Amino acid sequence: MNNDGLVIKPWGHEYCAYRNDRVAVWVLEIRRGEQTSLHAHPRKSTAFVVLSGVIEKHLLRGPPIVMRPLDKINVFRGRFHRQRALTDDLVLLEIESPDIKGDIVRLND
Repeated sequence: MNNDGLVIKPWGHEYCAYRNDRVAVWVLEIRRGEQTSLHAHPRKSTAFVVLSGVIEKHLLRGPPIVMRPLDKINVFRGRFHRQRALTDDLVLLEIESPDIKGDIVRLND
């Protein structure tokens, strides 16, 4: 992470918009056709809110979930998930609790 909170990722970038001792709020921008790794967080839960664009939310089991602006989903700790951008203008809010950025297990990158 650089000094302004921006983290460059292979799929786009994320920005830490807010954090305190209990929660962190990240803004994710994912390029069309790109996706995050299939991963889980053993010690934290995460909520996602689509601000713009359309994503496919993949969980380890079941079909992909298509999400549009203002759709939200809670991903509880230990559950594998990934998101793939279906449009150019994808922006997500990611709300993590507790704020443990290194709490990640990747199944597929």
